[in-house]
Amino acid sequence: MPIAVDREHVVNYVLETDRGLPKTEQTIFLLKPLNPAEAAHMQDVMAEDTHYGLNTLEAVKLGLTGWKGFKDASGKAIVFKTVDVGFNEENMASLLQEWLMELGSEIMKLTFPTLFADDSEEGN
Repeated sequence: MPIAVDREHVVNYVLETDRGLPKTEQTIFLLKPLNPAEAAHMQDVMAEDTHYGLNTLEAVKLGLTGWKGFKDASGKAIVFKTVDVGFNEENMASLLQEWLMELGSEIMKLTFPTLFADDSEEGN
C-alpha cells in the first residue's frame, strides 16, 4: 500500500567519517527528499549527462537544508547561509568533494527509497 511522502520532512544525517565520534562532536547535515519537480529534473539531467560531479552538486543544492555542529579548523561554527531564492553557493565552499558525494547519494536515497531498498547503510 502506498504511503504519502512528506517532502518537507528533514532527516538528520551524519557522514561516515563522523560516526565513530562522540555525538557531541558529530556534524549533523539536514537533508530532505527532492520534490517531484526537482526529482524529475535530476532524472532528466542524469539520463542525458555523464557529469557525475555536477549531478551530485545539484542534488546537494536541492536537498541540503542546513547543518548543526559544522566547524572550521579553529573550532568556530560555520553558519549555513540561506537566500530567498535558490541556494547560497558559499555553503559548498566548506564541503569536501567526498562529503558532497555522500550527501548527494543520501538525498537520492531519500527521494527514491524503493530504488535503494536493499541499501542497509544509514547515517541517521
